[in-house]
Amino acid sequence: MQRAFFDVRVFNPLAKSHPNQKLNTGFTASENEKKRQYNQRVIEIEHGSFTPLLLTPYGAGAREAERFIAELAAKIVKKKKLEYSSIMHLLRVKLSFNLLKSAVLPIMP
Repeated sequence: MQRAFFDVRVFNPLAKSHPNQKLNTGFTASENEKKRQYNQRVIEIEHGSFTPLLLTPYGAGAREAERFIAELAAKIVKKKKLEYSSIMHLLRVKLSFNLLKSAVLPIMP
């Protein structure tokens, strides 16, 4: 039983700040940046684990984000005895709506 910490970042590979950069290169650079910022503190002070969740606005996820979603789905399937593909779909939809909501709420009065 360990505390888990996550940091969500939406990475737009089509942004002007990433010209001619491959998607995997951008994901790797962003994951390494987040780990440099938070990983040591989480391990030493919080005694937990840290996972950066990097996603694109188009539905793709970095290696660790995809692994986290798959592991979470597997645990839900085991506990609830449901179909894996349905749980994966549900998790992706919920994640998409929550990210959208977090982007829209600051705009609304």
